[in-house]
Amino acid sequence: MTRCSLGKRDRTSVGMALLLGVCLTGCASSGGPRPEPPKPPPVELVGSRWALVSLTGMPPRSDEPLLLELQLEGQVSGFAGVNRFSGRYTLPGATLGRGEIRFDQPAATRMAGPETLMDQERRYLDALVSVDAFIAEGGLLELMSAGRPLLRFRQLARSPSAPGVTSSASGP
Repeated sequence: MTRCSLGKRDRTSVGMALLLGVCLTGCASSGGPRPEPPKPPPVELVGSRWALVSLTGMPPRSDEPLLLELQLEGQVSGFAGVNRFSGRYTLPGATLGRGEIRFDQPAATRMAGPETLMDQERRYLDALVSVDAFIAEGGLLELMSAGRPLLRFRQLARSPSAPGVTSSASGP
């Protein structure tokens, strides 16, 4: 059997290495604050297309998705369940991902449809006009009024009016 002997200097180095390891392990497992998980990136609104997933807390009832498209130069358009609509929006004091947003009363085509879809369309357009704030992150958009969520959307492919901008989200 071969015996390994360490000199005093070698034993001191090994002891210091062990002490350092214990200290680092203790620091890593301390009950200190842990970093928050990363938040989803904010979404740019201009040039984006959205499909409605919730109207005042309820999923929309339609064979086709109810759409909202925020175009360049403050133009908004979409599909409300029976009719297409268009109008204007403003982003006063908005930053990337959240802020104020206002919609003017949109103009809509005048096709008739089933009463349930016509009622839903009226509620969708009324809610849109009462919106005063938004939060957009992680491919989701929430439009609110007085701090209450009214409309929730998921992001679709970027609008062709925003050249060179793509999104990983998919949709119609």
